Amino acid sequence: TRATTLTGLATAGNSIIYAAGCANVWAPEIHWNAGSNCWFVYYSADTGAAGAERVHVVQSAGTSPYGPYTDRGVLLPAYWNIDGSVFTGADGKLYFIYSGSPSGTQNLYISAMSNPYTLSGSPVMISAPTLSWERNGAPPSVNEGPFGFVHNGRTFIVYSASGCWTDDYCLGLLTLTGAN
Repeated sequence: TRATTLTGLATAGNSIIYAAGCANVWAPEIHWNAGSNCWFVYYSADTGAAGAERVHVVQSAGTSPYGPYTDRGVLLPAYWNIDGSVFTGADGKLYFIYSGSPSGTQNLYISAMSNPYTLSGSPVMISAPTLSWERNGAPPSVNEGPFGFVHNGRTFIVYSASGCWTDDYCLGLLTLTGAN
């Protein structure tokens, strides 16, 4: 949706920029990548098979956020993962962060990227739901929805914790205290 004023959003029409081809799509994020001079959309999709949820990425053909878009595929096909996001770290490198569950617990992972649709390193777990406020709901172990950013040269990741279906759903903040 696009409008020149906030009140204009109420009457602005919606535009479908990409149809994923399945019924269960969530957590879309659109990011401009200056190096590629185009837009990338990251989204989670469920193909209907148990455990088949993955983060997908599509790339615009030009500078318009309205597309058209080309499917670049699944970023990490190895195991269940959702809520993917990308950000440029304080070191100037591009990173992919997501909620993943190779072992049954939703942890947060990070991986360096060689471009906006290719991981260049193995994912590293950066957070597991070990604190009491992260473990409410069933299953009780959920860290998801990470969003990374840099402020005053420091790297942060905001994330959601506990079951999203509970009144205890909350936000946490990770702060990079080292260089890596």
